[in-house]
Amino acid sequence: MTKQTAVEWLVEKIIKDKLIDVKNGHQFIHLQSIAKEMEKQNIKQAYNDGKAAVIHIENNMSLEEYYNETFKNETK
Repeated sequence: MTKQTAVEWLVEKIIKDKLIDVKNGHQFIHLQSIAKEMEKQNIKQAYNDGKAAVIHIENNMSLEEYYNETFKNETK
């Protein structure tokens, strides 16, 4: 059984229950594609945030310290 994302559920519900009149199918498909990509990026970010939390626990480092050590590239 594959999991269904919130965007996939919403699109399925809109189509199945005819909740909106989709006169311009191309625009609906385009918006659906954008929403799915945004959701994919959010899922990736949540995964990375979770990995950072594990590092924080293992190293007794706060997430802010981890971020600064890993991603801050200050040039003077």
